[in-house]
Amino acid sequence: MIYGTFNFIKQKCNRNANIGSLDEKLSWGSSIFSSKRILSYPTKDNFFYCKSLGTIILFDGFVYNIAKLANKLNNVNSNSNTPKIIAKAFLEWGPRFAEKLNGDFAICVCLEKKNELYFFRDHLGLRPLSVAKIGSKVYFSTDPLGLSKALFQDELIDPDFITNRFLFEGFRYELMPNKQVIKVLPGHYLRVTPNEMEMRPYWHPEKIKTDRSLTFEQVVKDLKALLEDAVRIRTDQDFTAAAHVSGGLDSGIVAALARKHYTNQKAFYGFSWTPLQSGEPEKVEFDERELVNATCQKANIKPVFTTLKKENYLAQLSSWKYPSEMIFEQEVVQKAKEKGINLIFSGWGGDEFISCGNRGVDADLIRQFAWKSFLKKYPLRKPKRLLGALVFNVIFPSWRRTYSKYKTDPLVYQYIRKRLASNIIPRKERFKYNSRRRVHLQLLAMYHLANRAEDWYLHGKQHGIEYRYPLLDKRIVEYMLKVPSNILVNGNNHRILLRELAKGILPEAVLKNKSKDDPVKSHYFRLAAGAATKELIGEVDEFRKNPELSHVDFDLLDKNIRTYLEKNSEENLEQISGILYYLKSAHEFTKGYYGKD
Repeated sequence: MIYGTFNFIKQKCNRNANIGSLDEKLSWGSSIFSSKRILSYPTKDNFFYCKSLGTIILFDGFVYNIAKLANKLNNVNSNSNTPKIIAKAFLEWGPRFAEKLNGDFAICVCLEKKNELYFFRDHLGLRPLSVAKIGSKVYFSTDPLGLSKALFQDELIDPDFITNRFLFEGFRYELMPNKQVIKVLPGHYLRVTPNEMEMRPYWHPEKIKTDRSLTFEQVVKDLKALLEDAVRIRTDQDFTAAAHVSGGLDSGIVAALARKHYTNQKAFYGFSWTPLQSGEPEKVEFDERELVNATCQKANIKPVFTTLKKENYLAQLSSWKYPSEMIFEQEVVQKAKEKGINLIFSGWGGDEFISCGNRGVDADLIRQFAWKSFLKKYPLRKPKRLLGALVFNVIFPSWRRTYSKYKTDPLVYQYIRKRLASNIIPRKERFKYNSRRRVHLQLLAMYHLANRAEDWYLHGKQHGIEYRYPLLDKRIVEYMLKVPSNILVNGNNHRILLRELAKGILPEAVLKNKSKDDPVKSHYFRLAAGAATKELIGEVDEFRKNPELSHVDFDLLDKNIRTYLEKNSEENLEQISGILYYLKSAHEFTKGYYGKD
């Protein structure tokens, strides 16, 4: 992690063990993770200073093509450290140098003589970066909430932030507790001078054109090479690695490919979110753990299953900094620490690109007059299915009438006094597309990929764990934007590219599995959530005292709680569970943000 302060006016800086200073204008600190220890001071791996050029680089992350970048520069040794190469690249190419990088990074470029700062964030937002300017001082950090708390803890939290974060998680990603703290968006850079702050994109995926000359065979060949290389360049023998493993394609193929690069590592663990504990469901149609075991056995991976109980659920709701899927991931991190793991490979991002599903594909087939492919998917002998595809996959999305999973649960929304009109985009505008290409670009613009990666980055750093996301390699994302939709069609088969790539790597049962449901995990989730809800009823009076939650209709909540206590039915429990989760999360956030921790 990096953090620092730049003063556009020369001023003596207070120095301590964790803060460095140059020319009394820039002070900085870092917490750079290595496999051996946590370093609490700047090192050559994250810092470069050239006094003659007046250029300072602070760097957090990994650039996987740094040697190739160095070879394109004049008078630069490819063995130079990453910050030095970045400095040379910036001075030679300007801000557009960042587009040439392939990695997970947050970069600060300080031009002392020009009194300018540039902040760069990687293409997909896998490393967070935030900036605030107060008078002549600029503050920056790879911990956005920590920066906001450090600078503005005594000011009220923006109410839009609370409702957005806990009612529409990831919907308005840029919102912060204080509006003076700005998130550098994925694929963007922020230029700061004494008089202005300006954010611009350096990456333009929307300009990538579809290559209609591509064939299925060529796409499979190209993606196979890209995927294998994306995993390879993210391996690091200084780390002890593991991976997420589910019953699906994305995590399975990443885990299996990563395992091949750690043959000298005695045990390579595969962490599954599916619980293995007492209280098993009596009967399930599908048990994802069987697929996890099959994948692990074929790839020589040791499966590790989690547990999911009321305590896990309440701990997640009480974690003010890390909300994204942490109910499952928090135990993965704990088990990883116990086993000495400090690097976890994840299949996050596969659904959005290389393993994309059906969204936008049918519309492309119709618009491009690929009737043969369309009718192969939806044969005339099944008119209802054909009509449904035309209406729901082609016509409605083209009219911008579709749905989003980010829409607020109506069981929660009924309790919100303020109708949050400024926060809600009508349903028809929430997720709009008329082509598969548009789907990819919209998914990038939603920043939900960055939202989870940001939380996992911060939580991982706290516990000495690094994450790697090979399926979000920039090259794979860009390549998928070139692929025409007809390549993705083979009758009614789904995700055909990754299934083809996974042949011989994953077991047949996984290749044939089309379900994303996990009944076992859902069973334990309902048990944990139900038990947590009953316990949270006792905290309602405490929530009511929190002025940040005055937009909640507690009278209606009291009424529905009484109804549940009288009838003790699952239906009545559902009426109150969502709002209680929201109240607990928001309440704990305000306590943590205003508190001393």
